[in-house]
Amino acid sequence: MTDNQNARQKNREAAKAAVELLSSNYPEVFNLKDPKPLKVGIHEELAADEKVSKTKIRRALSAYVRHYNYISCLVEGADRINLKGEVDGVVSADEAQHAKEKVDAIDKAKAEKRKEFAQKKKVQQQKVKQKEQRINNKLEQLIAKSGKPQN
Repeated sequence: MTDNQNARQKNREAAKAAVELLSSNYPEVFNLKDPKPLKVGIHEELAADEKVSKTKIRRALSAYVRHYNYISCLVEGADRINLKGEVDGVVSADEAQHAKEKVDAIDKAKAEKRKEFAQKKKVQQQKVKQKEQRINNKLEQLIAKSGKPQN
């Protein structure tokens, strides 16, 4: 791994740990398996609660709100919740539209990656097949030179 890849991996792990910290402190609010839209400005409530450092709050919220499941839950009219799990606002049409565009972009990127992977796999399989054909041809040539029949 390169230094850049190592740094990215460490950042991912730190973000995951920060999200897990919020999930353990506020399980009714932070649940990526069944996410609910968060209150706008929930970071201020988290900071005031003082259970988690501001740095970890920023890191965790950044990762949490970029998660596919969270973005997918942002539909127009959905209730936003505060730290107590109480309704504190709703998702607007503009916010829902923005979330839908993000989900569509993520889905498109995933589809392109799958297509790219399938193409690479096909090329690899073709190369393996060509190599096997070359080996078989060489074996046939060697057998023909030796004059012995093939089994």
